[in-house]
Amino acid sequence: MLDSLFFALFGLAVFMCALTTLDKEEIAWPVLSFLIWIVLAVCVNSIEKVSSFMQSDNTIVDHIAQYTGGAYLTILFLGMALVFVIVLINRTREMFVRGVK
Repeated sequence: MLDSLFFALFGLAVFMCALTTLDKEEIAWPVLSFLIWIVLAVCVNSIEKVSSFMQSDNTIVDHIAQYTGGAYLTILFLGMALVFVIVLINRTREMFVRGVK
């Protein structure tokens, strides 16, 4: 996954976390947060950074640097996904205890 796409997904995941904490009656935010954290956990193992530069003889060289050291982040992102599964279960239990409006 490209680094810019990874950072965009990470920003979206943080935004969904904020929506989950602010809107306590909506059940869609934990579901979307769970899905995004799972996608991030799968994609963090291989992050590519693309760079291009021009040499002195006016030839353009493209280079792809690949970072593969994200195994510890996979565990962190899976933990975040597990947190949102717990939040989702808690909200559905509250919904059935209070009754669906």
